[in-house]
Amino acid sequence: GVIHGDLNCNNVLFDRGAVSGILDLEEVRAGRPCEDFVRYALTSIAHLPAWAFGRRRRLAAHFARLVAATGFPPGDWRAALDAFVARRRRRLLRGGCLSPVAHVKFVWCAVSTRRLAACIPKEETE
Repeated sequence: GVIHGDLNCNNVLFDRGAVSGILDLEEVRAGRPCEDFVRYALTSIAHLPAWAFGRRRRLAAHFARLVAATGFPPGDWRAALDAFVARRRRRLLRGGCLSPVAHVKFVWCAVSTRRLAACIPKEETE
């Protein structure tokens, strides 16, 4: 499928609770559609302040409903989560110096990813 590539809370416009527009189409490319959903969920969680821990749990519950509603295979969701964290890690380490603030943000990203991964149903074995 075709994905946005940089879908985050800053690139989606809402009007009365409905999506009214999507900005920044520079990174549109072929990929798994659930990659955009994962990126949006994780960047939304990352924008919450540390004191909003309860909201993070609510977001994980919303993510579980999103996974169920889209119908994408659980393996695709897990692969998209792993790819997001790997890209974030590479980007942080590329600079050569990991600041304490960047490290804390990455840890929050990893914790959020584990929480979201727990919301993905197990694949059924045939």
